[in-house]
Amino acid sequence: TRLSSSRRSSLVGGGVHKQDGPGFPLLFAFPPNTSPEGIVASADPSTTPAGALGLIVCVPELGGTKERLRSQLTLLANAGFIAIAIDGRDHGERHQTGSMSAIEGWQTNQKAFFWPLLVGTAQDIVATVAWAKYMWPYWSNLAIGVLGDSMGGDAALVACQIDETIAAVIALRATPDWMRPGSIGNVIGDDEDGDELYESMCPAHNQKTYSHQPAICLISGANDEHVPMASAQRFVTELQRTVYADRRDKLQLIVLDSGGWHGHMFSRDAIPKVQNAMLLWFKKFLGAESAVLSLVTRDTSERISMPTGGDEGTHPPRR
Repeated sequence: TRLSSSRRSSLVGGGVHKQDGPGFPLLFAFPPNTSPEGIVASADPSTTPAGALGLIVCVPELGGTKERLRSQLTLLANAGFIAIAIDGRDHGERHQTGSMSAIEGWQTNQKAFFWPLLVGTAQDIVATVAWAKYMWPYWSNLAIGVLGDSMGGDAALVACQIDETIAAVIALRATPDWMRPGSIGNVIGDDEDGDELYESMCPAHNQKTYSHQPAICLISGANDEHVPMASAQRFVTELQRTVYADRRDKLQLIVLDSGGWHGHMFSRDAIPKVQNAMLLWFKKFLGAESAVLSLVTRDTSERISMPTGGDEGTHPPRR
């Protein structure tokens, strides 16, 4: 269905909008000349798109909020994707006044507080996908992607275990191994329920749950000591050897220059590379093949190096 300009929705692409989602509020953006109801006819037919390339759910880092992702939503929408941003569980508008904050729990005992939060956020990603398909039936057959940063990236890796309709994932500054071997600045703690969650849901220990082969691209910081890239490298290498043996191209590790707090923040010069890799990956595995895929189709043993641009990052020292 192509909507006439006289029926143009107030939610037509070109802006970021807020709406109540599946039990929590969310932000979303549509590509130009599209809306929740369908494609909106343009005065210039050459500018009317054939449709959206895919639907992407975005999740921020620990301590971050969906509002911080407005520019990311706009970037994705202008590239042809429907983009949704949610708060992580117990973050932003979802935090209950008087309760321990997510950062306080993470600083106290990650097994008891942070790991359940990761899995809960992953479940919220899955719920958001289901909500979008129900609320926007015109777009219900779009391929699904997830873009997560740090904590959001950890949750994205879990979400694509739970929901096999998730076709592509970008996990920034994330780890498949919640124990983070060789890291600094983490308080893993002790908790029996957390140990059970680790055994049943931690990506590094549940590799067979990726047998449906979602396309996963991990983008790590070269100097990150808080979330070392070695765990991501082992994860990619092992999956390429086993359940992705026939589709090694659907796994990728990109390593970019980083600095700041424990090296956990991408350098300012690396940000355009992050954005480029992100768009290329989603266009390849959600939408049309890109003509310039060299950035994301190299063997994982080859790193994409970036010049050192100082310790400035785009995020505060949050996990």
